[in-house]
Parts: sequence; C-alpha cells; structure tokens
Amino acid sequence: MFASFGIVASLGVSIGLTAQKERRLPGLATFEKVGAWAITEPGSGSDAATARC
Repeated sequence: MFASFGIVASLGVSIGLTAQKERRLPGLATFEKVGAWAITEPGSGSDAATARC
C-alpha cells in the first residue's frame, strides 16, 4: 500500500490541480482508495530501465 500512496499521492500533490487534490488525496491518505502508476514504452513494454530517449 505504501507504493500506491507514495508514488501516486506525491505526484498528485506536486502536479495535481486543486480540484483533483481535494477529490482524490483524502481517499488515498485513508487507504479507502488505491492509486496506480503505469508506464509503457515502444520496444520495452513496462520495463522502464530499457526505455530509450
């Protein structure tokens, strides 16, 4: 659960709009909601370490 809160909530605080913060962060903080983070790149799939710039 920490990864869900740590990654998603920190991004929400950093770059989220005020309305998004008010709507989503309370549920993440109380673990009533679970956040998710996904990344994919052509040729590397979900292995971000192999992504090429």
